Amino acid sequence: MNRKASVCGLFVMAALVASPAYANSIRKLDISALDGYGDAPRVRVYSTDGEKWNAVDATVAARFKVKLNAKCRFEGKGNKAYEGDLQVAGFDIIGDTDPADFMIPHSGTAEATFRYAGGEGQPTDPVEVCATELKKRLSENKNLTKYNILAKGFKVNYPGAFEVKYRMYCHATGLGRSDLGSDTTLVNARIECAASDLAEKKIPPPPKRAKLKPARAGRLLSDVRFTAEPEEHHGTCPVGVRFHGKITATRAGEVRYRYVSHDGRESPEFTLTFDAAGTRSTRNWSRTIAKPDPGGQLADTSGEASDWDVQGWYRIEILAPPPKASITARYRIDCQDPAPARLIRQN
Repeated sequence: MNRKASVCGLFVMAALVASPAYANSIRKLDISALDGYGDAPRVRVYSTDGEKWNAVDATVAARFKVKLNAKCRFEGKGNKAYEGDLQVAGFDIIGDTDPADFMIPHSGTAEATFRYAGGEGQPTDPVEVCATELKKRLSENKNLTKYNILAKGFKVNYPGAFEVKYRMYCHATGLGRSDLGSDTTLVNARIECAASDLAEKKIPPPPKRAKLKPARAGRLLSDVRFTAEPEEHHGTCPVGVRFHGKITATRAGEVRYRYVSHDGRESPEFTLTFDAAGTRSTRNWSRTIAKPDPGGQLADTSGEASDWDVQGWYRIEILAPPPKASITARYRIDCQDPAPARLIRQN
C-alpha cells in the first residue's frame, strides 16, 4: 500500500469514529410522582413566638422519591455508561442518590435524602401552607382562638408541593460523544405544623360564668273549690251533709290542707300529692245533723234568729304551699221530722 492510501484510510476511520452513529444518547428518561402520601417527604414548620408558624426546621431530613424509567443507547460493560442524580431546588442533598449508577436501567424508582435550605425555586412555601390552614380552621371553629390551634398543631397533606428533577448522563463507551438529559415532576408532601408550647401559654382563660340563681318554680295552685251537699235541706232529720273539695295544680308538688268548722272543730292535716299538673279531689268529709231540741229557735252563725233549724259551715284551709288560702262551704237545714234534735256524729 502506498503512503497516500494509508493516510486516506486513517482519515476515513477517524471520521467514522467521530460520527453521530457512534455517539451515546439517552434512549428513555421519564420520572413521575408516587401516588398518595405514604412515601411523601415530610417538612416540619414551627413557631418561634407562639403567634404564628414562621420557620422551617432544617434539621429534619426529607426523603424524596419518584418513579424512574431510564435507558441509554449504549450501556457499556457493567452499565458503566450510566450516571444519575436527584435534585430538589431549595433543598440540600444529604448523601448519594439511590439507585447506584450501574443499577439505573434496572430500577423503577429513584430517591435521595435532603434537608430544607430556604426552598427557593419551589412552587410551595411550607410556612404559607400552615398560615393558610390556620385561617381555614379558625373559620370552621368559632369557639377556638389561634392560640388553641397553634398549641395543638396539625398536619397537612399537600398535593404537588415540590418540584423534583432527575438528571442523567449516558457516557460515551468509546470514542463517541456523551449525552446529558433531565426530567422533572411535582411530588406530594406532608407539611407538619408543629405544636407550640409558647402558644399554649397564651391561650385566654375561659370566661367566668355568672352564678345563676335557681329559677323559682311558678305558683303551684291555680284553683281550689269546696262545696257542701246539700247546701239546703228541707225534710227529715237527721241528715248527712257531705263536703267536696277539688284542687288544681299547675305542676308536680304537694299540697297540705285541713277542714275547720264554724264551731271550731279541726280535722287532721291531709296531704295531696301531684305528679304533674292536673286536678285531684280532696279527702271525703261529712257531718250528720239532727233537729234541735225544743225550747227555742236556733240562731244562725251570726247570732241572729233564723227560720232554719240549723245553719253552719266548713271551710278548707290550704296550709302549704304559700300563699295560704281558704274556701268556705255553707249549709242550712230545715228539719221537718219531730225526732229529737241533737248532733249525732261527726267524722
